[in-house]
Amino acid sequence: PKEFIECVSHIRQLSWLLLGSLTHCALHQGSISCMPIPLDAGSHIADHLIVILIGFPEQSKTSVLHMCSLFHAFMFAQLWTIYCEQAAAAPSLQNQNQTEFSSSAILTGLEFWSRVTPSILQLMAHNKVMVEMVCLHVISLMEALQECNSTIFVKLIPMWLPMIQSNLKVRDSVLINKSALFHNFKLHLISLCFSTSICQLGCSCVFRPSRTG
Repeated sequence: PKEFIECVSHIRQLSWLLLGSLTHCALHQGSISCMPIPLDAGSHIADHLIVILIGFPEQSKTSVLHMCSLFHAFMFAQLWTIYCEQAAAAPSLQNQNQTEFSSSAILTGLEFWSRVTPSILQLMAHNKVMVEMVCLHVISLMEALQECNSTIFVKLIPMWLPMIQSNLKVRDSVLINKSALFHNFKLHLISLCFSTSICQLGCSCVFRPSRTG
Protein backbone atom coordinates (compact mmCIF):
# COMPACT_ATOMS: atom_id res chain seq x y z
CA PRO A 1 0.00 0.00 0.00
CA LYS A 2 0.89 3.65 -0.33
CA GLU A 3 1.63 4.09 3.39
CA PHE A 4 4.21 1.30 3.36
CA ILE A 5 6.00 2.72 0.29
CA GLU A 6 6.05 6.22 1.76
CA CYS A 7 7.43 4.99 5.09
CA VAL A 8 10.26 3.10 3.37
CA SER A 9 11.07 6.19 1.28
CA HIS A 10 11.09 8.47 4.33
CA ILE A 11 13.26 6.09 6.34
CA ARG A 12 15.81 5.89 3.50
CA GLN A 13 15.96 9.69 3.25
CA LEU A 14 16.27 10.10 7.01
CA SER A 15 19.07 7.52 7.07
CA TRP A 16 21.10 9.65 4.66
CA LEU A 17 20.55 12.70 6.88
CA LEU A 18 21.71 10.77 9.94
CA LEU A 19 24.72 9.41 8.10
CA GLY A 20 25.70 12.92 7.03
CA SER A 21 25.29 14.22 10.58
CA LEU A 22 27.38 11.43 12.10
CA THR A 23 30.07 11.87 9.44
CA HIS A 24 30.23 15.58 10.23
CA CYS A 25 30.61 14.84 13.95
CA ALA A 26 33.36 12.31 13.25
CA LEU A 27 35.29 14.78 11.10
CA HIS A 28 34.78 17.74 13.46
CA GLN A 29 35.09 16.23 16.91
CA GLY A 30 34.46 18.66 19.73
CA SER A 31 32.35 20.99 17.60
CA ILE A 32 28.68 21.75 18.17
CA SER A 33 26.64 18.72 17.18
CA CYS A 34 24.97 18.79 13.77
CA MET A 35 21.35 17.71 14.33
CA PRO A 36 19.22 17.91 11.18
CA ILE A 37 16.53 15.77 12.85
CA PRO A 38 15.24 16.90 16.27
CA LEU A 39 15.30 14.22 18.94
CA ASP A 40 11.65 14.79 19.78
CA ALA A 41 10.79 13.40 16.34
CA GLY A 42 11.86 9.94 17.56
CA SER A 43 8.34 8.75 18.39
CA HIS A 44 6.97 9.80 15.01
CA ILE A 45 9.87 8.13 13.20
CA ALA A 46 9.36 4.96 15.26
CA ASP A 47 5.82 4.83 13.86
CA HIS A 48 7.33 4.70 10.35
CA LEU A 49 9.41 1.67 11.34
CA ILE A 50 6.39 0.00 12.90
CA VAL A 51 4.49 0.31 9.61
CA ILE A 52 7.43 -1.31 7.78
CA LEU A 53 7.83 -4.13 10.31
CA ILE A 54 4.14 -4.98 10.41
CA GLY A 55 3.71 -4.80 6.64
CA PHE A 56 6.93 -6.61 5.71
CA PRO A 57 5.61 -10.23 5.60
CA GLU A 58 3.09 -9.38 2.89
CA GLN A 59 4.80 -6.52 1.09
CA SER A 60 8.16 -8.31 0.77
CA LYS A 61 6.50 -10.69 -1.70
CA THR A 62 5.55 -7.94 -4.13
CA SER A 63 8.89 -6.47 -5.22
CA VAL A 64 12.64 -6.47 -4.65
CA LEU A 65 12.41 -2.93 -3.25
CA HIS A 66 9.91 -4.04 -0.63
CA MET A 67 12.05 -7.08 0.13
CA CYS A 68 14.89 -4.70 1.08
CA SER A 69 12.67 -2.66 3.40
CA LEU A 70 13.66 -4.67 6.47
CA PHE A 71 17.33 -3.88 5.82
CA HIS A 72 16.51 -0.17 5.56
CA ALA A 73 14.48 -0.32 8.79
CA PHE A 74 17.27 -1.89 10.82
CA MET A 75 19.90 0.34 9.24
CA PHE A 76 17.92 3.39 10.27
CA ALA A 77 17.45 1.98 13.79
CA GLN A 78 21.22 1.57 14.08
CA LEU A 79 21.92 5.10 12.83
CA TRP A 80 19.25 6.63 15.07
CA THR A 81 20.67 4.91 18.14
CA ILE A 82 24.17 6.20 17.41
CA TYR A 83 22.71 9.63 16.57
CA CYS A 84 21.08 9.83 20.01
CA GLU A 85 24.34 8.83 21.67
CA GLN A 86 26.29 11.37 19.63
CA ALA A 87 23.82 14.07 20.67
CA ALA A 88 24.32 13.08 24.30
CA ALA A 89 28.11 13.28 24.02
CA ALA A 90 28.59 16.39 21.87
CA PRO A 91 28.42 20.03 23.04
CA SER A 92 24.94 21.45 22.55
CA LEU A 93 23.34 24.85 22.03
CA GLN A 94 20.14 23.65 23.73
CA ASN A 95 18.62 25.75 26.50
CA GLN A 96 18.96 22.79 28.85
CA ASN A 97 22.23 22.25 30.63
CA GLN A 98 24.48 19.62 29.10
CA THR A 99 23.78 16.90 31.68
CA GLU A 100 20.04 17.25 31.29
CA PHE A 101 20.26 17.24 27.50
CA SER A 102 22.55 14.18 27.51
CA SER A 103 20.13 12.24 29.70
CA SER A 104 17.24 13.28 27.47
CA ALA A 105 19.08 12.10 24.35
CA ILE A 106 19.76 8.64 25.84
CA LEU A 107 16.15 8.34 27.01
CA THR A 108 15.02 9.23 23.48
CA GLY A 109 17.01 6.31 22.11
CA LEU A 110 15.59 3.92 24.72
CA GLU A 111 12.03 5.12 24.11
CA PHE A 112 12.52 4.53 20.38
CA TRP A 113 13.41 0.89 21.04
CA SER A 114 10.55 0.44 23.52
CA ARG A 115 8.15 1.44 20.73
CA VAL A 116 9.77 -0.60 17.95
CA THR A 117 10.58 -3.87 19.77
CA PRO A 118 6.98 -5.16 20.07
CA SER A 119 6.64 -4.96 16.28
CA ILE A 120 9.93 -6.86 15.86
CA LEU A 121 8.57 -9.63 18.10
CA GLN A 122 5.30 -9.61 16.16
CA LEU A 123 7.24 -10.02 12.92
CA MET A 124 9.17 -12.96 14.37
CA ALA A 125 5.92 -14.69 15.26
CA HIS A 126 5.03 -15.28 11.59
CA ASN A 127 7.27 -18.24 10.74
CA LYS A 128 10.78 -19.69 11.09
CA VAL A 129 12.04 -17.84 8.01
CA MET A 130 11.07 -14.51 9.56
CA VAL A 131 12.64 -15.54 12.86
CA GLU A 132 15.99 -16.26 11.24
CA MET A 133 15.86 -13.15 9.05
CA VAL A 134 15.02 -10.82 11.93
CA CYS A 135 17.52 -12.41 14.32
CA LEU A 136 20.36 -11.99 11.85
CA HIS A 137 19.44 -8.32 11.40
CA VAL A 138 19.35 -7.86 15.18
CA ILE A 139 22.72 -9.58 15.61
CA SER A 140 24.27 -7.37 12.92
CA LEU A 141 22.79 -4.33 14.66
CA MET A 142 24.14 -5.40 18.05
CA GLU A 143 27.60 -6.05 16.66
CA ALA A 144 27.67 -2.53 15.17
CA LEU A 145 26.49 -0.91 18.40
CA GLN A 146 28.95 -2.94 20.44
CA GLU A 147 31.75 -1.75 18.18
CA CYS A 148 30.71 1.84 18.96
CA ASN A 149 30.77 1.19 22.72
CA SER A 150 27.09 2.10 22.79
CA THR A 151 25.57 2.99 26.15
CA ILE A 152 22.07 2.25 24.82
CA PHE A 153 23.30 -1.14 23.58
CA VAL A 154 24.34 -2.12 27.12
CA LYS A 155 20.95 -1.11 28.50
CA LEU A 156 19.14 -3.16 25.83
CA ILE A 157 21.14 -6.39 26.28
CA PRO A 158 18.75 -7.86 28.90
CA MET A 159 15.91 -7.51 26.38
CA TRP A 160 17.72 -8.59 23.20
CA LEU A 161 19.79 -11.49 24.48
CA PRO A 162 16.90 -13.77 25.55
CA MET A 163 15.06 -12.92 22.33
CA ILE A 164 17.99 -14.12 20.20
CA GLN A 165 18.91 -17.13 22.31
CA SER A 166 15.35 -18.46 22.40
CA ASN A 167 14.63 -18.06 18.70
CA LEU A 168 17.76 -18.42 16.60
CA LYS A 169 18.83 -21.72 15.06
CA VAL A 170 20.90 -21.14 11.94
CA ARG A 171 23.96 -22.34 10.07
CA ASP A 172 27.14 -23.34 11.94
CA SER A 173 29.12 -20.39 10.57
CA VAL A 174 26.56 -17.97 11.98
CA LEU A 175 26.42 -19.83 15.28
CA ILE A 176 30.18 -19.44 15.64
CA ASN A 177 29.87 -15.68 15.20
CA LYS A 178 26.88 -15.65 17.54
CA SER A 179 28.82 -17.49 20.25
CA ALA A 180 31.66 -14.98 20.05
CA LEU A 181 29.16 -12.15 20.22
CA PHE A 182 27.43 -13.64 23.27
CA HIS A 183 30.83 -14.02 24.96
CA ASN A 184 31.42 -10.30 24.50
CA PHE A 185 27.91 -9.60 25.80
CA LYS A 186 28.75 -11.44 29.01
CA LEU A 187 31.88 -9.32 29.43
CA HIS A 188 29.74 -6.20 28.99
CA LEU A 189 27.25 -7.44 31.57
CA ILE A 190 30.01 -8.24 34.09
CA SER A 191 31.49 -4.78 33.58
CA LEU A 192 28.05 -3.20 33.92
CA CYS A 193 27.31 -5.06 37.17
CA PHE A 194 30.69 -4.08 38.59
CA SER A 195 30.13 -0.45 37.60
CA THR A 196 26.68 -0.44 39.21
CA SER A 197 27.93 -2.01 42.43
CA ILE A 198 30.46 0.72 43.07
CA CYS A 199 28.07 3.59 42.38
CA GLN A 200 25.81 4.95 45.10
CA LEU A 201 22.07 5.07 44.44
CA GLY A 202 21.09 8.33 42.84
CA CYS A 203 24.35 8.87 40.97
CA SER A 204 23.68 10.14 37.47
CA CYS A 205 26.60 8.53 35.67
CA VAL A 206 26.70 7.16 32.15
CA PHE A 207 28.51 3.83 31.80
CA ARG A 208 30.62 3.42 28.69
CA PRO A 209 32.11 -0.11 28.39
CA SER A 210 35.63 -0.46 27.10
CA ARG A 211 36.07 -2.07 23.71
CA THR A 212 36.65 -5.79 23.86
CA GLY A 213 38.48 -7.37 20.96
